[in-house]
Amino acid sequence: CLKAIQETPFRKINLQKICERLSKIEEEEEKYRKLKVALYQDFKEEIITKTDFADIREQYNSRIKDAAAVKKQLQRELDSAASNENGLPEWIADFADHKNLRQLTRAVAVQCIERISVFEGKKLEVEFTHAQDYAELTGQVTEFMENGAEQQKEVV
Repeated sequence: CLKAIQETPFRKINLQKICERLSKIEEEEEKYRKLKVALYQDFKEEIITKTDFADIREQYNSRIKDAAAVKKQLQRELDSAASNENGLPEWIADFADHKNLRQLTRAVAVQCIERISVFEGKKLEVEFTHAQDYAELTGQVTEFMENGAEQQKEVV
């Protein structure tokens, strides 16, 4: 898995995903700006009341403001992803540092284990700190590998 992760161009994948999300939020923001203009036209043509106009305009303003905040956050993520040369999250380096571990130490347990649940019959359930991140990452690797295989078939 680590070999596949190292061979996958995560920087490109991350940048592409962030750009897609940024594009969608920009479209959403533009949609509400257009709706706001159309709303004003409806008000001027006396299709809606002044109260309705004010209420709906406030809703549109709120959605535009929310979209602007999300855009700002995505831009920060884009800048961060662009500056990360290999595109790998920090936790992977921590994980890789422990790949040949022969004995569990307290430091490793604190760093890598979120919770250990003990059940009857000496059953244990270990919840790892980055389990969700790992699942997402393996999904990205699988998707990349499947897409790469499909692209190779198209070339042949």
